[in-house]
Amino acid sequence: MTIEFDYKNADASFDDEDLNEELLADIRQRAAEHGSAASYLVYAADLLNDDTVYADDDIFVVTALPGMVSSAVNLKDPDAFPSVETELDGSRSACLMLAKGNVALSSTVVIRSRALMEGRLLVLWLFDDTVALCQYDLRDDVVDEIVIAGRCAELHVHLTQEETAAWQKVAREAKYVGVFDFFDLTKEAVL
Repeated sequence: MTIEFDYKNADASFDDEDLNEELLADIRQRAAEHGSAASYLVYAADLLNDDTVYADDDIFVVTALPGMVSSAVNLKDPDAFPSVETELDGSRSACLMLAKGNVALSSTVVIRSRALMEGRLLVLWLFDDTVALCQYDLRDDVVDEIVIAGRCAELHVHLTQEETAAWQKVAREAKYVGVFDFFDLTKEAVL
């Protein structure tokens, strides 16, 4: 397995031997069974084997993208911006757009990861060809805009069948990978 690091990675000595391979294999298996892109909330203590700059209770968003290679998205883009995007069922969701707008990550997982409180989002990307660790710094204006995006998404809750069908078409034609589903593995962990 190859591991790549974003320019924001604070620990230059971190390498793939520091990762809990059993946990990553379990997440890959869960993702395969799920059948689409999904995120998994994981404590640093469970994900990392050795001491790093991360606290044991730091939460990583392990984002599994089965069937995708790392060259499909631009991980080096430091910007993360809020947006309201469409899920395949036609529902609208607040998201944080990552990788130059190529990935829509559910704002719910961003909030549950404590990224808004910490001012940073820790993402471990699981691609078919590599694993990549990225840290996205979240400015105060981004935090405020996520809240606004959530409120905007709520306005689209009660749609007619025609409106839902139109939004489903938008979702099918989307140029981004939607990562709307997540699983909280921190509830399974014991710190």
